[in-house]
Amino acid sequence: MRILIADTYYGAFLDDYRRRHPDVARCGYEEQHAHLMAQHFGTGDAPAAGLRALGCEARTVVLNAASLQRAWALEHGLDPDEGADPGRVQSFGAERGRSASATPVSPLQISESRGSAQEFPGRTHAPEVRATFSQQPAIPSAALDPPATVNPPATVNPPSILNAPSILNPSASPARKSRWSPLIFLEQVRQFRPDVVYVQELSIARDEVWRRVKEHTRLLVGQVACSLPAARTFAHHDLILSSWPPIVSHFRELGKAAAHLRLAFDLAVLPALGESQRRDGVVFVGGLSPVHGERMRLLEALCRAVPMRVFGYGAETLPADSAIRACHGGERWGIEMYRALAAAKVAVNCHGAIEVAGHDPLRYANNCRLFEATGVAAALVTDDKENLGEMFEPGVEVATYRSAGECVEVIAELLRREDRRAAMAAAGQRRTLGEHTYRRRMKDVLALLGDALRCGPVEAASVAV
Repeated sequence: MRILIADTYYGAFLDDYRRRHPDVARCGYEEQHAHLMAQHFGTGDAPAAGLRALGCEARTVVLNAASLQRAWALEHGLDPDEGADPGRVQSFGAERGRSASATPVSPLQISESRGSAQEFPGRTHAPEVRATFSQQPAIPSAALDPPATVNPPATVNPPSILNAPSILNPSASPARKSRWSPLIFLEQVRQFRPDVVYVQELSIARDEVWRRVKEHTRLLVGQVACSLPAARTFAHHDLILSSWPPIVSHFRELGKAAAHLRLAFDLAVLPALGESQRRDGVVFVGGLSPVHGERMRLLEALCRAVPMRVFGYGAETLPADSAIRACHGGERWGIEMYRALAAAKVAVNCHGAIEVAGHDPLRYANNCRLFEATGVAAALVTDDKENLGEMFEPGVEVATYRSAGECVEVIAELLRREDRRAAMAAAGQRRTLGEHTYRRRMKDVLALLGDALRCGPVEAASVAV
C-alpha cells in the first residue's frame, strides 16, 4: 500500500528552526527532509516509519515547510513562486491516466526535451528546463487560508500536530500556517500515486483543495483532535480518525466514517536524546495563553508551591505579576522538548477543552504529553479523566489530581519519596514503550485502511476499536 502523509508544523517552530539551521535551506529536498524529521517535532516521520516497517511505501510531506517544498518543486522542474502565489494558483488538471474533465489537460506544461516529471521524491539537482503549472481556473485564495473555528479554539497541545490546533488569531498564534502552495502538494500526490492520502492537519485548507486531492487517490483520510474548523463539510474525506471520542461520535452521527485512534510515542526519540540526568524537579512543557485558562490557574499555583520549570510559547501574554514568569525557561520544540521532559523528575499534564456540541469538553484524557512524558521516563502527574485507566494504571504508572491543591500534594509526595517516584516513572515508561508507540498504532491504522479500501470506509470504521 502506498500512503502519503500530509502534515503541517507550527509556524513558531519553523521560524525557530530556520534561525537555528540557516544553511539547511541550501540543501536538496532529501537532505532537508531528513534534517527536519530528525528534529522530532510533533509526530515527525514516526507514522510513516511505522507503516514502512509493516511493508508499506509511506512518505511524509510537510505542507508549510516553505524551503523544503520549494526544493521539491525546483527539483521537479516547477516554478515554486508561481505555485505559491495565491493570485495565480491554478487548477490541478486531469488525473493521471484519465481526464477529470471533457478535455484532458496535463497538470504541468512540460517541455518535450525534458520528458515526464521524475517520481516522488525529488532529485538532488534541479533540471535545466523549468515547468509551469497548467493555466486552468484558479483555486480560490480563500481555500488556502486556515478557516476560523466554530467554537473557541481548543487547547493546543504542543508539540504534536496530531492534535491539529484551531486558530484564534493567525497573526499571533504559534500554530499559524505560513502561506503554502497547494499545487506543489497536488503534484506530489500525482507523482507518488498513493492509495491513501493521510492528512494530519485539517485546518490548513478548505474543501476545494481536498476535492482536488481526492481525484488522485483511492482514500482520503483526515486526523483531528481539536475544535473543528468552520466552513468545512469534510465531504471529500472518506474517513476521519481522532483521539477525542466525541469527535468520532460527531462524525458518525453525520453518517461519516470515523474511528478512534489514540496518540502515541515515537521510539526514535530515545536514541536522539543523548545523556540526561534528572536535574529538574517538576517540568511543564506547553502553550501559555489566556485560552488555556484552567492550565494557567494550575501553573500559577504550582509555581508558588513546588520547584517548577515551565517551557513553552506565550510567555509574553502572562500578567506582570504572574508567578510563572520566574519559572519560565523559554520555548522548547521537538527534541529539545523531549530533553526538557527527560531532565525532569516529575512532568505535569493538564488537558485543554475540546468543544464538540453536546459533549463535555473536559471529559477525556487524550493529549500527547501523556505519552511524551512517560516515554522518556518522567513520572507523570496528570488530571484525572474518565478514560485514563484505559491507557495507564492510576497510582502505579501515573499519578492523578482533581484540583490544583491536590496536584501540589501529589507532586510533593513524589519528590519526598524518590523510590515511589522512580518506580512510577519506570512503570509508566514500560507501559508506553509496550503499548503506546507509533509502531503499534500503525498496525491498527493499516488494518483499518486495508478494510476501508476493500469494503468501504463506513463498514471498516464501524468495526474499528
